[in-house]
Amino acid sequence: MIELDGWDLRPAEPSALPQAWRPIAEATDPGARRTAALALWPADFLALTPEFAQRLHDRLTDVQPCLAGDEPVLIYQAEPAVWVGRDPRDFAGPPAFWDRLPRPAQDFQRTVHSAFTFPDRESYGLMHPAHQRTIAELARKPAGIPGWDEAAAARPGGRIASTRLLRITRDSGNLLFCVSPDLPEGQVATVFEGDIEPEDFGPAFDDLLVMAFEET
Repeated sequence: MIELDGWDLRPAEPSALPQAWRPIAEATDPGARRTAALALWPADFLALTPEFAQRLHDRLTDVQPCLAGDEPVLIYQAEPAVWVGRDPRDFAGPPAFWDRLPRPAQDFQRTVHSAFTFPDRESYGLMHPAHQRTIAELARKPAGIPGWDEAAAARPGGRIASTRLLRITRDSGNLLFCVSPDLPEGQVATVFEGDIEPEDFGPAFDDLLVMAFEET
């Protein structure tokens, strides 16, 4: 059984898992578990992140169904990285602006994993909607960060209020990925120390996930 900091993991019986996950638990070897897990991933989500999809296919060595407390999770071991995929049945109450995610990413969270991240629950994937916060909320200034709008107006990303940038993931440092109703459909804002850079969602998200293999 794999051990992860911050996670109380124990083996899961098939009956404790979502129906779609049970073939993974019933598989008798890592290769079969890997194949059964990847079969759950929609083609349009993989098409959104083609380089990551290839890296995951090439490096994934095992997928272990576990219980974290009472919650079923899948542990993806993709040397040297490890991701935790959470039960899609606990998807509920997405925050404002979550619907600015591209449709394949929304469907992934609703049907495959409500969250898919590094064990820190935040980085290199899609955070659980219950953990997604605006930049203003992260700064404990829910009504807006003083001076943010004025500063943002002079930056390359344009004028996007801190209350309208929803963090969906990050890297291992201070690079945040945010969706916003003030961006064109299909774009994400990368935010680093207050600098905002709009980018096409697919390539930027793909680059972030690939980066995970280099950061561990």
